Amino acid sequence: MVILPSFSGEVFSNSEVLDDPPHIIWSKIYGNGQAFSVQQTSDDEYILAGTTWEEAFLIKTDRNGSKEWETYYGGEYEDGAYCVIECSDGGYISTGWDQYILKDGLMQTFLFKTDEDGNELWYKTFRRNDRKGSCWGDSVIEVSDGFVILATLSGYGVTENGAVWLIKTDLNGNELWNRTYGGEARAGDNCDSLIQTKDGGLVIVGRTSSHDIYGGGDAWLLKTDSEGNELWNKSYGGYSGDTGEDVIQTDDGGYIIAGRYTPIYEGWADVCLFKTDGSGNLEWMRHYGGTDQDSGYSVARTDDGGYAVVGMRHSGLTSFQGWMLKTDRNGNKLWDEIIGGRPEKIIRSNDGNYVVAGGKDGTWLMKVEDFENNLPGKPTQKYDENWQQLKVASIDPDGDRIRYGISWYNNKVVDEWTGYYNSGEEGTINCFGKENPASVIAEDEYGGQSEWVMAKSKVKSFNPFLQLLERLTERFPIFEYILHIIK
Repeated sequence: MVILPSFSGEVFSNSEVLDDPPHIIWSKIYGNGQAFSVQQTSDDEYILAGTTWEEAFLIKTDRNGSKEWETYYGGEYEDGAYCVIECSDGGYISTGWDQYILKDGLMQTFLFKTDEDGNELWYKTFRRNDRKGSCWGDSVIEVSDGFVILATLSGYGVTENGAVWLIKTDLNGNELWNRTYGGEARAGDNCDSLIQTKDGGLVIVGRTSSHDIYGGGDAWLLKTDSEGNELWNKSYGGYSGDTGEDVIQTDDGGYIIAGRYTPIYEGWADVCLFKTDGSGNLEWMRHYGGTDQDSGYSVARTDDGGYAVVGMRHSGLTSFQGWMLKTDRNGNKLWDEIIGGRPEKIIRSNDGNYVVAGGKDGTWLMKVEDFENNLPGKPTQKYDENWQQLKVASIDPDGDRIRYGISWYNNKVVDEWTGYYNSGEEGTINCFGKENPASVIAEDEYGGQSEWVMAKSKVKSFNPFLQLLERLTERFPIFEYILHIIK
């Protein structure tokens, strides 16, 4: 497992949220329920899958989000669809859960095939024979000779807390083989997303306790060949509660994982991106949020080589809200917006914008415009003549308003924000009584951030050991973590 201390990402809080996000093109609600999946179809329209909390559904819309048809399906009790894709024959295939025993709440995985107009062609189910636990389909892909379903098994493994299940079928939904992974730890393992890689293999992302040192759960990336034989698996995270929710393969053959990250010595969680090479070795990690519970659910590539992410945010807010952010190719945040609701899936549309599916007073589909946001420059800084205030200023290339955040422990976690200032206008940070080394960051009104710059407070530490650590932090970031723990 790769253990990640919190200084490896740029963390921030955001107590001020812009009213009426300005880049929403359209937003649609389709009755009760929640969407979990959306895909753009070959005719530049959209197909959604989700649940009414009684039935699973498919909804087809035109390119402006207006509903064209809907199909409801499932068994006698609660059912829902987690994933839908368009097939090579023009029809659709979806997977999810089918509750088949009401008394015990047991669920089975289904595979549902329709024609291009949503008419049922066949419906298949898959479950464990011992009836000791449930399973549900999280993702499905089409391969040259059939379909592959990714499912989570509950009530399985040494402690019967869960494992990952891969099922291969032919083009008519008949099972050819299945494979099981994980299930070796107390907290179990689960999965969320499946892709076919450029070499014809399969990559799974989810959460593991079987391969986590601390036992609280790590983001998990697992690679198999085309027959489901495991080639390697890697886990990433902090102390506990880390997850991988979505994965895409990058142009260099590596992978980007969106999920949730909990720093080692903190009690909060962040939206997170993990970037790996083609063998699953971590290249970088970035986390975004504040000092509360935030989580990433889905990621999409952008036209300029970066990434767009959706998830939930509570930091700086009075309630959980849907959150969208865009980064460059290295994970540096370019902009973010509070979009409300509960976004579950984001895709890049063919026109370079983004489509988000989820729930917001019903089944929800929204289109968001991409826009260019140039980042503010590194803030200049100086103390006033009494060393009571730190004066900072930054220039934003777009002329956006700027605010300044200070990290008193120099660990890239913002402890205080100023209000917003005009570009180039001098901001003031009160530093009376502060004796720790500090860092400052500039953020524009759309969430784009400058690089961090170090600002020493007016009083140096008189402890020679701490003085040495303070000097070392300027050259070796690992000492930021050590200094934080000591102070």
